[in-house]
Amino acid sequence: MRPRKIIFGAFVAVMTASTAWAVQWIDIGTNSAFRPELQSGLTFCIDKYSVKTDNLGWTSYTYKLCNEPREIFEGSVQCAQDFSVDQVPVRQRTLVANGKSTPDQPWKTNLTYMSSIAGKLAKFACGSQDKPKAANEPAPKSGAMAAEVLAHLEATKNYGALSALYKRKVAANSDWLQSAEGRAVDAQLKNWRSDAAATVIVDDKEGRILRYSVGGVIVRDTGIAAADLERSPAYRQTIAEAIAQNIMTSPLDPKVRAALASVPNESEASSAAWGCYAKSSNGAWYTDWGHPTRDAAMKVALAHCPGCSISSCKNNVKTQADAAAAFRTPLHGTICNGGAKC
Repeated sequence: MRPRKIIFGAFVAVMTASTAWAVQWIDIGTNSAFRPELQSGLTFCIDKYSVKTDNLGWTSYTYKLCNEPREIFEGSVQCAQDFSVDQVPVRQRTLVANGKSTPDQPWKTNLTYMSSIAGKLAKFACGSQDKPKAANEPAPKSGAMAAEVLAHLEATKNYGALSALYKRKVAANSDWLQSAEGRAVDAQLKNWRSDAAATVIVDDKEGRILRYSVGGVIVRDTGIAAADLERSPAYRQTIAEAIAQNIMTSPLDPKVRAALASVPNESEASSAAWGCYAKSSNGAWYTDWGHPTRDAAMKVALAHCPGCSISSCKNNVKTQADAAAAFRTPLHGTICNGGAKC
């Protein structure tokens, strides 16, 4: 079967907001609170192109762990305030959890240490507005398009479910890979990734065009201008998402379909509300609530509290009152020293 070229109207799930999947992440640093052996995987990045200011003076920005495309957050700060003080109010909310968009999340405002990674993100966002993008900024390398398609592919429901099943089965029994199901699942994940890796801008007799693969079949798409992809990060992300969705429409092995059908329903997970309590030896603490996953709650708590480590995380912590009952600490959502009022 010949794969279809990209038809935007057919992809309901194509991104409508550029902040959800940014294209130029800048390394801000690693929070000192993280365990040294994990620091290489817990470096925070901010999206250079996500920074914007509303008419009330709040400057918002998108950030995440640099190597984690499935958990994305948004911060917001008043850039006119004095950043020389120890703490400033910073707003935060989750944009993407477990690869799924979390629209209409309310802002949570916290007093944030400027020495923490959350403070550094806020300062960078305010400073970045004074540095307009250079007109001659180099175009992305051709391999970057494949990486962007892969990021969107990994965020799809079926890829995430099949990848999680693969890891779970292998951890339980390494011989599972030799079974019919194991071979089919392994091959499908590799085929999806191979399709993503084949995305490239090439020189053709008709000019520079986009070439990609769906189900192992190469598509030469002359309807997409390479110059537009290189000039517009938002457009490139839209195309990358559409290619990823196209890849996911390729036929599945019946054993893969059966494996996906065996994955538990995610409705319970989607209603989760995780909160974490972090504290340090010098008396500082931080609590948070209302996150879709435990990992998301942990990352936010550690990002806001320098020198802290996670003491406890619990589900069904939807509100500040829930957090007070779950962790038995006052002043939730605020970093406090030595028990003093903030």
